Amino acid sequence: MDSLYNLDNAVFEYERNAIKVRVSAPFRLDPKRTQYRYRVEGLTNYEKWSAWKEEPVIELSYIPAGKYALYVNARNIIGQLSDEAQLEFEVLKPF
Repeated sequence: MDSLYNLDNAVFEYERNAIKVRVSAPFRLDPKRTQYRYRVEGLTNYEKWSAWKEEPVIELSYIPAGKYALYVNARNIIGQLSDEAQLEFEVLKPF
């Protein structure tokens, strides 16, 4: 899953501790039915893989200060998996 913009190691102010990430995959077979899943290393309740879903948007709210790694992968309609993509980011402390 390539990105137009490289956001790896992004840093967010504490007041902006919610993120929305739009993902895509290189599959050409019925791309609207591509499914995605994600997990966030370091964020309680998101350490395990999410359920597969067709919505290519990941929304995380109220992220506490700290360093995290978002992992995403996709599967197409015949079950082929994409390579796992990783995005590292940090939310700064409020002071």
